[in-house]
Amino acid sequence: MKIRILFLGFIFLTFAQLVSAQNKKEKALIKAKTAQKLLDAGNADSAMVLLGQAIKLDPESIDYPYELAYSMIAKKEYALALTNLQALFERKDVSDLIYELAGNCYENLQQPDKAMETYQAGLKKFPHSGRLYQESGLYETSQKEYNRALVYFEKGIETDPSFASNYYWASKLFCHSTESVWGMIYGEIFVNLERSSKRSEEISKLLFDTYKSQIKFRADTTFTINFSKQASPDPSDTVAMKNKKIPFGVGAYEPTLALAVLGESEIELNTLDRIRQRFVDTYFKNDMNSLYPNILFDFQREVIKAGQFEAYNHWLLMEGDRKAFNEWHKINTEKWLSFGYWFKDHSIKLDKDHRFYRAQY
Repeated sequence: MKIRILFLGFIFLTFAQLVSAQNKKEKALIKAKTAQKLLDAGNADSAMVLLGQAIKLDPESIDYPYELAYSMIAKKEYALALTNLQALFERKDVSDLIYELAGNCYENLQQPDKAMETYQAGLKKFPHSGRLYQESGLYETSQKEYNRALVYFEKGIETDPSFASNYYWASKLFCHSTESVWGMIYGEIFVNLERSSKRSEEISKLLFDTYKSQIKFRADTTFTINFSKQASPDPSDTVAMKNKKIPFGVGAYEPTLALAVLGESEIELNTLDRIRQRFVDTYFKNDMNSLYPNILFDFQREVIKAGQFEAYNHWLLMEGDRKAFNEWHKINTEKWLSFGYWFKDHSIKLDKDHRFYRAQY
């Protein structure tokens, strides 16, 4: 009987400890949520106090030290935030976010090389981190090493295909280069991933402007298309060299686009809708998808089959000519509403089995 009483006492004590621990975690979470609201309201000092209390209540969580460092950065206390973040590097639950924030601290402390070292250290632990590839690419961009920056952005696209920002930066660099073909594809994928933001508006205009600048009509109704200058395989691409595969830009994209442009005399929102529809139809009709499979063109074909491509094209490129979009919208309200309902439940699928990056070709 005595043993049974002792055993029951042990159970009750353990249960009480579990309840107490759970209560502490709940209290810590409440304090952290309140701290987040205070930080959003610009009250970093009060947020830091609450986060310090949350850490004491739940020292096992790495989220609260991270949020505390973030609050310190809001106060521009970068060195202090960095010290706190570095203490988390050896924890088993460390994440790429910790390395990213620490690198950002170094950048704010005007130590870009240290920042890059931090991003690289993070990539050794998290080789599929899109955000760390982005930060590394931005470092190279700041050094005006644009080709090296693209290596990082595209590696981020390859390894973390649903992370939007690498498409954004890659699109901007490519659209201002001789190989704008890649900027057109990366840019459209980006706008699909980040559908409503200042950045998506920027890329919407960039795509429209690039179409307009790279497709030129002459007075005699002929036209030129200049989305790529690469006329032979990259010597470093051994597979393409062995197969003597013609580069995608001049071998598939530009010829298909040339056929799609036939019959048009200017580049504006409505003609681009027709051109883009003919491009997809021709691409698949000529079996180009077998040689150059592309998840974006697969998605475009899906939109066409759903009868939503006209509205999709006007949505995608609207920032290039807002006046033309508004005029189209006035007489196509039902199409626009139908597209909105459809688009809400249909998005481009991006994962390790469904992705696009330039090195695939």
